[in-house]
Amino acid sequence: GELLDSLESVGWFYMCLFILYITLAIFVVCNIITGIFVESAMQAAKQDYESLMHEETLKKMECTKKIKGVFHKLDADSDGHISLPEFEVAISNETLLTYLGVLGLEVNDARLLFCFLD
Repeated sequence: GELLDSLESVGWFYMCLFILYITLAIFVVCNIITGIFVESAMQAAKQDYESLMHEETLKKMECTKKIKGVFHKLDADSDGHISLPEFEVAISNETLLTYLGVLGLEVNDARLLFCFLD
């Protein structure tokens, strides 16, 4: 271009140095722009991770609350403890089995489950 033509009288070394300078300047600008995009993407990913963790914590708390409610219903004599006979009677209830299935708990053997929870 016009700037390069004006350096022709100085010599080829300065022409090459000028081309190198322009090339590096363009590279630096592109690198800065890429860094800005990467930083914004990392911030968005961090916010997504934090919201995902918050949602999972809320789900866990809700599930814990529901399971506590189920065990309060299992406690027939309201003494704060579930005995094996109370547990076996409650587990024979099809509605309770369905509810536990919805919560992700499959009950095949009442005694084994009771011993595991005890």
